[in-house]
Amino acid sequence: MIVDILLLSSCSHNPQYLPGSVTPFDVYGIVGGGDADSFAASSSYVASVLTSTAEVQEDIKAKRFLVTVLGDTGPLLARAADQSWPTASIAKLMSAVIVAEHLDCSHLVAMTTKAIATEGESGQFVPQEQFLVYDLLRAMLIASSNDAAEALALYANRETFVRRMNEKARELGMDHTTFVDPSGLSDKNRSTPEDLLTLIAFIYAKHADLLAITRLSSVRICDVQFGHRKQLLSTNEFTRTASTASDVRRVEFIGGKTGYTASAIGNLVSLFSVHGYTIAIVVMGSTDRFGDTRRLLARAAPRFR
Repeated sequence: MIVDILLLSSCSHNPQYLPGSVTPFDVYGIVGGGDADSFAASSSYVASVLTSTAEVQEDIKAKRFLVTVLGDTGPLLARAADQSWPTASIAKLMSAVIVAEHLDCSHLVAMTTKAIATEGESGQFVPQEQFLVYDLLRAMLIASSNDAAEALALYANRETFVRRMNEKARELGMDHTTFVDPSGLSDKNRSTPEDLLTLIAFIYAKHADLLAITRLSSVRICDVQFGHRKQLLSTNEFTRTASTASDVRRVEFIGGKTGYTASAIGNLVSLFSVHGYTIAIVVMGSTDRFGDTRRLLARAAPRFR
């Protein structure tokens, strides 16, 4: 299904339209070693998993995780969901919110030496290139560009930008979250699965246009100073996982964000649609973040057939 989504009308005087396709896939097809019939036959096993996390201790590698239905009263599955962990690039979700709420996406931002000196080379930016705020936002969310995040923060006044990130966290009730930079590089950027659930739920409700960006498997941006064109690929495997499945087992990827540092290991925040229900999965500190998310989703999805 293709829909036209008004992109960042809250921050741009000249809003653009982006085709935002939700990526469908078969939840059973993405769980290695299983098949639809054998999984469907295990309804009693699924029910027990949904009421206790004991059965998932061995095959879920994440140090912390949380699975819930947006709007529900409690988690379906959880492990240490109230304990903090380095956010890594998940912090860019909050950076995106600050951009959406405070910047004009039609303005130009110059890439400075300071921004480009930020760790990571995603985007291959060079000094004096100029990009729309909108393009750097996409580079930050899709390719997880640290340079793009830093350039946006510097453009807005970095100290003010980070202060606004923390103020927004307090406003949303994310009491166990702290941000010290716009990219998430520092291990002092910390949050919990519960707080990140609050953030992704807020984005889903108020900034769905940001989620539409995170569904894209790639993006092309153009520097207006030299005419440099860049093709950036998504860091999120779910943007490239599609199926023609049309039966009751189809699950749709709504959006999300990846994160990785040596200390944080692998983080992943994801939203999926299952029969009209929106399932949120937060995985932190995993050596197999996509595999963990798939396994957790496969356990949760049968409840909503």
